[in-house]
Amino acid sequence: MASLIIAFAILYLLDRFPDIDFQSRVSVTDGDSFRRGKQRIRLFGIDAPELAQECLDAKGRPYACGQAAKRALQELIGGAEISCEVVERDKYRRDVARCRKDDLEINREMVRLGWALAYERHSIDYLVAEATARNARRGLWQGHFQTPEDFRAEQRDTVNRGDIGEPPWLEAD
Repeated sequence: MASLIIAFAILYLLDRFPDIDFQSRVSVTDGDSFRRGKQRIRLFGIDAPELAQECLDAKGRPYACGQAAKRALQELIGGAEISCEVVERDKYRRDVARCRKDDLEINREMVRLGWALAYERHSIDYLVAEATARNARRGLWQGHFQTPEDFRAEQRDTVNRGDIGEPPWLEAD
């Protein structure tokens, strides 16, 4: 009887989350998303700079903060096994999740390190971590930056005017 219940539970989970592939290696896409096999995961409650985004460092020099955020997430995850709790699915059909590496919550740590912002529109869970990073002038907070949300809006306006082609991060892929 117990085996039957376990089998039904497994079938239920596979039906509910068909894209989950627990055996696959993680491939970081940017500072707040990654792939695990066919599963695309967006970290819940945080917003990191876009890959093409530039910021200014403490001396006012431009640097590729979007690439720096991606590297920070790569270093944070490393080759370790991570676990994710899917909260919802977004309009791009990505799983939006809280993820952990052992006892470390990856979402919170990206904000605490200053490479992502608390995405207040979706959650207030990471506001303290953001204040900690801002006060310590970590990551993005070392200089000046445009919020990722404002950067995306500006890029959309540019695309809509026809000044440039569509950036790859606007594609739903």
